[in-house]
Amino acid sequence: HILITGTTGSGKTNAFHILLPQIRRRQNRAVVLDITGDYISRYYDPRTDMILNPLDTRSKSWHPWIDCHLDSHYDVLAESFIQTKAGVRDPFWDNASRAVLKTALRKYAARGNPDVHKMITFLMSASDKDFEDFFKDTEAATFTFKNNEKTTNSIRSVLSSQIEGLRQLEATSQPFSLRNWVQNEKKNGWLFITARAYQRQTLTPLISAWMDITIN
Repeated sequence: HILITGTTGSGKTNAFHILLPQIRRRQNRAVVLDITGDYISRYYDPRTDMILNPLDTRSKSWHPWIDCHLDSHYDVLAESFIQTKAGVRDPFWDNASRAVLKTALRKYAARGNPDVHKMITFLMSASDKDFEDFFKDTEAATFTFKNNEKTTNSIRSVLSSQIEGLRQLEATSQPFSLRNWVQNEKKNGWLFITARAYQRQTLTPLISAWMDITIN
């Protein structure tokens, strides 16, 4: 592993500009997290490379179910999307939101042909009774009682702020799978995971999930 650290102007970016052309010449694959646009402007090759950023028209389409091959993958995905903020001492709200999200993902998957927009609309807008009925007899049931409206609404509020990026995803019949791309050693292109400065707040949970899936 390599860690490059240094103050502004010390040459960190230039070091990557020395390394990346060598990786390209060797026809090695790479995952490039680009939050400035600098790397994609220099190195992106549409003939071989792919972009993940739902706010970029060149992006591949993705949805969470395409990379959840095991039940445990839903747990990891929920952890990626809902991260504990620095300084937060009470983990209850984050844990409850994760339980609601991963249970919803599993239930929509079980129905077949899951739709991320329908799931988000339900999580954010369903009546208290429908919400309770949906999660009945699941690990999220204790967080979704209609008689505990204040707690349930607080959980939904936390959840809403973390899954906003999912609203940006487009439905597609041929979604891009990160796991399949990583495991297909015949491909030699690069994957650019990107976000401009004004997109970062919305896309950070998505980027976190994509990086976790890819690295794992």
